[in-house]
Amino acid sequence: MQLSDFQRANGASVTLELLTKVPSVSDRTTASVALIHAAIQLLLATRWKNVKPPKLYENSGYVMWKFQHVSYLFIPVVDDEAFNIYESVRRRGATVFMIVPSNHEFLVRAAFEQRYGKAKFYVSALEDHMAWRVMWASLDEGWSYEKTIEWWLQRYNAFITTRSAPLWLKIELPAMPTAS
Repeated sequence: MQLSDFQRANGASVTLELLTKVPSVSDRTTASVALIHAAIQLLLATRWKNVKPPKLYENSGYVMWKFQHVSYLFIPVVDDEAFNIYESVRRRGATVFMIVPSNHEFLVRAAFEQRYGKAKFYVSALEDHMAWRVMWASLDEGWSYEKTIEWWLQRYNAFITTRSAPLWLKIELPAMPTAS
């Protein structure tokens, strides 16, 4: 798959462009999981350098990356089950970062505020989480946005390759210059 000039983009714009090119819901979910997984690899490479990789749990209603005290939870379909999923993850005492599809962040936040009051929870739309992660990785490592996005998309492609996902979901990246 080709993206417009992603090297002049940010994490949110790359995410939104990629997902608009994916016609089926199941392939959009696969691409979303791959983007998050690659962003977690970026987190481990730039900020949490001495932290073991998380355990990846894939269920029909959510995908979770579980670290010792933090879990990243992607809920691809927002419905009442989101409360049960959140409560089951939170029960083990972890800080939970919920990632939801585009245009669902405010709905989920309002529903959670209604149910839990001022309890501490974190909700972000997928593209917002990607923008945040790419920005901080660039700042943490002093990398350019171009290098950070290319690194992130290489990990995205690697994740797609290891799955039984359609290979057309891979993003065409520019050829890397060889050292002479």
